[in-house]
Amino acid sequence: MPNTIDLDFDKASSEQSIAAIIAAMEPQEIEQLAIDVIIEQRRRLEITQGLYECLNAGHSQELSDMARQELRYKYHLALIQMKAHHALVATVLHTLGYVPKVPGDDATH
Repeated sequence: MPNTIDLDFDKASSEQSIAAIIAAMEPQEIEQLAIDVIIEQRRRLEITQGLYECLNAGHSQELSDMARQELRYKYHLALIQMKAHHALVATVLHTLGYVPKVPGDDATH
């Protein structure tokens, strides 16, 4: 069973810091920021999904224990980074008030 670590992390203060930076931006800058963070979030999701699929593929059992542990670590790191970035996306979109059209999106979604 993994060790539990009690971190006293004030999520609200980091969100307030981000909100303060965004508050100094013009509306069109915030919209561009939203588009950019959405694109980055999608990239992070693809990376995380790819690592997850590698871990769960049948051939991952053929990897050495060390290689499998490294792959598992990379997946956990990518997952944490994706989740942390998701908080940024949520803060930006909340500030903007809507989800902007992202270039390359199919209009039928």
